[in-house]
Parts: sequence; structure tokens; C-alpha cells
Amino acid sequence: MSGRGSIPEALRRALDADHRAVRPLRPAWVRALWVTLWAAVALAVLPLAIGMRADIASLGFALSWGAAVLECLAGLGLVVLALREAVPGSGVTRPAGSAALAGGVVAVFLVAGLSWLQRGRPAGSFPPAGAHCFPMESTLALPALALTMLLVSRAYAVRARWAGALGGAGAGVVTDGIWHLICPHADLSHVLVWHGGAVLALAAIGWLAGSTVEGIRRRRFRDPR
Repeated sequence: MSGRGSIPEALRRALDADHRAVRPLRPAWVRALWVTLWAAVALAVLPLAIGMRADIASLGFALSWGAAVLECLAGLGLVVLALREAVPGSGVTRPAGSAALAGGVVAVFLVAGLSWLQRGRPAGSFPPAGAHCFPMESTLALPALALTMLLVSRAYAVRARWAGALGGAGAGVVTDGIWHLICPHADLSHVLVWHGGAVLALAAIGWLAGSTVEGIRRRRFRDPR
């Protein structure tokens, strides 16, 4: 039954017509270099174009540029996990992915907390001031999220929603690292609400984008024409 003659001619013609070479995907960290390039350019350009925060000198190098780079690396790590998830059989387990997501959020809060302590624990208000940081961070992160989802869609993610959530959170953490050099607010409540909220919102947007990818693939599977 496995010989060539046992395959119906119509089926053989259909297979031959659909047959084409497939280029193997590069490793996730290599594909993530596109997002890394975006992050490097944004980190170099945006603080100078928009303006550095007024207390940048009092924070010192470690809590300014060092903290920004730390957040960028944490975010890029999440992007790498998202791109691994896009390849069937290469993704991380849900507990490991959840731990990575939590680690990205912790990186944001850790930088915020240390900066707050360094600046003498400035008092905040509730609701905290500086709500404009939420839309600014979210908007600036969209190119990184879009690029990540493009790379995810070019693979064949079984759990595209999960890949989208990881990629969205990663884009948010990277952007928060860059925005840390710009944001003029030093109170902890501001960062916890508006910056942390932006990261969570981007994770949700990534989840929705992944759901869209899954829906398109289900429709193509049902109607392959």
C-alpha cells in the first residue's frame, strides 16, 4: 500500500502541485535580533529626542542606563520565549512561561522600587499623576509587538495566544526600560499603576493578536482554497 502505484493519480497530482520547498526557521534568538535592533535604536534615540528625566544624574548610572538595559534584556528574553512558542514542540511549559512573565513584571517593579528609594521615597497620590505615561508607553511598544507577532505568524504556533501574551509583555518591558530614562515621575504609585498597567495591557493585546492568528488558521484549515 505504500508504493507509488497505490496512490490515486488525482491525489498524486494534487500533492505535486502543493509541493514546495520550505526554508527551516532560524533559532528563536536569531529571529529575535529584529526586535533587538528596534530596541537598540529606540534606546539610543528616544531619550535624546523626547528628553531625559530631570533626576537622571541623581539616579546614577546603575539606576538609569543600567536599569534601562536590564529591563530591555528581560523584555527581549520574553520575546525569545514567544518566538520559541511559535515553533511546535519548542515552547516552554505553562508554569515556566508564567514564571517568565512574572519575572518581567518584577523587573519593572524592582527598577521602580530602587529608583524610588534612591530619590528619597517621594510621596505619591492616588490616583497617581502622570496618566499620559500609559498611552505613551503602549504606543511606543506597538512596533515591537507588531514585529514579534509577524515573526510568530510566519512560524506555526500551536498556542499563538500564549506566544502573543509573551511577546506583548516582552515589548512592554523593553519599552518601559526605555521610558524609565524619560519619565519625570519618581513616586512608586505612578510606576506601579501606569507603567505596570501598560505592560499588562500589551500582554492582553498580544493575547488578542494571537487569537486572531489562530482564528485565521482555523478558517484556512476548514477551507484550504
